[in-house]
Amino acid sequence: MRAKPALAAKKAQGVKLGNQVKRAAAGAKGDATRGRGRLRRQRVPIVRESQAAGATTSRAIVAALNARGVRTARKGNWHDSTVRSLLARAGG
Repeated sequence: MRAKPALAAKKAQGVKLGNQVKRAAAGAKGDATRGRGRLRRQRVPIVRESQAAGATTSRAIVAALNARGVRTARKGNWHDSTVRSLLARAGG
């Protein structure tokens, strides 16, 4: 039997195809990615507040975020590159 018809027959029988262990790991990874997107949406207003308060350069924004104790998505300190990436994804 060829692969496509055999897989279609198994699927018709109700068999779950694919590696279920890897599927669970992929789902967990997707959940983590969605969480970072949520964190990014929470961080953008804080960056905008810093900009409104006079922080015009990325270094000034970094200093303001680190002084306030705001952590990155990976629980680290802010750097120029992380602020620039955040602003690029946020549209400016």
